Amino acid sequence: MRLKTFLIYALLAVGLSAAFSVIFFCTSEEDATNTASTVSSELAEQYSKFLVEHPFRKTMSFNKEDRGEMGLPPNKFYEQEWLYTSDPALLRPAPEKVHKLQEQLKNNPLMRTPPGTGSNTWVERGPNNVGGRTHTLMFAPGSTIKVFAGSVSGGLWVNDDITSGTTQWRRVSGVPSNLAVMCITVDPNDTQTMYIGTGEVYTWGAVNGNGIYKSTDGGETWTSIYTGGAAVEDKITYVQDIVAWNNPSTNQTEIFFGADAMAYTEEVSSSSAGSGWNWLGDNTIGLYHSTDGTNLSRLTGWH
Repeated sequence: MRLKTFLIYALLAVGLSAAFSVIFFCTSEEDATNTASTVSSELAEQYSKFLVEHPFRKTMSFNKEDRGEMGLPPNKFYEQEWLYTSDPALLRPAPEKVHKLQEQLKNNPLMRTPPGTGSNTWVERGPNNVGGRTHTLMFAPGSTIKVFAGSVSGGLWVNDDITSGTTQWRRVSGVPSNLAVMCITVDPNDTQTMYIGTGEVYTWGAVNGNGIYKSTDGGETWTSIYTGGAAVEDKITYVQDIVAWNNPSTNQTEIFFGADAMAYTEEVSSSSAGSGWNWLGDNTIGLYHSTDGTNLSRLTGWH
């Protein structure tokens, strides 16, 4: 009898414990849902207010004549682009997230898997018979058939025999596939050494770059050698041209590249509602120089 009573009480205790667990779980889940809903509503309200009271609201109301007198471009493309790319939570574009994603893509092979292969279950729907914009083309030194091509937001590609209709273009190793490759040059004293500059200034922040890449094996593999400063606003974002030049006085190769900036970009270091805006690339605009092919610095008097 005592054993039977004990078992009944034990079953009741287990049942009550389970019931309380279910109630607690449901309550916690409901609280989490309500919290998420509140945060979402607050974020939507904040973003809606931002779209009305953003820092460029006044300049976007000016006509072309007024904008011209203020030294602004005649249309409002860049202000509108700034709004389109603003993070709803940060209330500004976030180039730091782009740099972080570039690092993830570089360090995680699974994220670079083409659609339909491996762990990437996406199915490519096309079009796959047309190419995008190509900014730079160069035959490999000493070759009449091997060609390098720098694409906009597509990285650097090479074709080992451009005269053959059966050869395939392949992307080189070491250059992120989402970068705009704007320019390429070869060391006149060592044709195995090559340099590329990244970042297309003409499309504002849509296809940012991250400095200079170098190859010492004829363009097969590449490494990043210069990206600018540590802060986002000090990054080398737009490289328009790069030249490897043999200095006749020293018979040594020197590297020059030009970095540009864009008119309207991101507030990357201030939340002062417009009084502390730093234009992406503005801190690094100028002419850069290297005498060893690795260490680069901006020349004074060129920015």
